[in-house]
Formats: sequence, structure tokens, C-alpha cells
Amino acid sequence: NFQIISISVFLMGILTGILFMYNLISKKEFDENHEIIVDRIDGEYYVSMNHPMTKDHYICMFAYTTDDGIQVEKLYPEGPAEARFAIRGHGTIHAYCNHHGKYVKEV
Repeated sequence: NFQIISISVFLMGILTGILFMYNLISKKEFDENHEIIVDRIDGEYYVSMNHPMTKDHYICMFAYTTDDGIQVEKLYPEGPAEARFAIRGHGTIHAYCNHHGKYVKEV
């Protein structure tokens, strides 16, 4: 079980790196379904989007990047488009839509 978890964490790191690099070359403008909403609650960023979460069209992940590292929350179809991240200073919230790509918001 430990090896499976280690491989899963490694693969999530690779995915996060790929999506982060993609963001460097392609930023999308927000529309009503792709606006990242960020609220500060109890020392955390509560991140959400008013976005469809169907099996065919959904937000795959949120990530919070800072100079200190990356926090990633994987999302699933038919679940809520929301996540919480411990605040670690100024950074960027990333959201990835499986149909429309990457969206970002500075925090």
C-alpha cells in the first residue's frame, strides 16, 4: 500500500508540474463559469467556482502555488468545485477545467 501511495503522490506531482508549466504559456480570461472565488476563512483560503461538475465537464483540480511550494486538491465529477488551502503568503490559485483549460487568480 505504501508503494501505491508513493507512486500516486509522485504522479500527482508530475501532473501539477505539467499544469503549472502550461499556465506559464497560456492564461485564460474569466467568464461567468470560470471565475475563481477566494475567501479567507480561519487562516485558510476557501476556493470555489460556480462551474458545472458533470461527468463530461468539470474542474479537475485546484492548486495554490507560492514561493514555498505547491498545494493541490484533486476534484471529481459530480462533486463540489471547492477546496481549502492553508495560507502561506502571496501566491496564485490555479483551476483546471477539462474542457477549457487553466485559469488563475493571484492571492
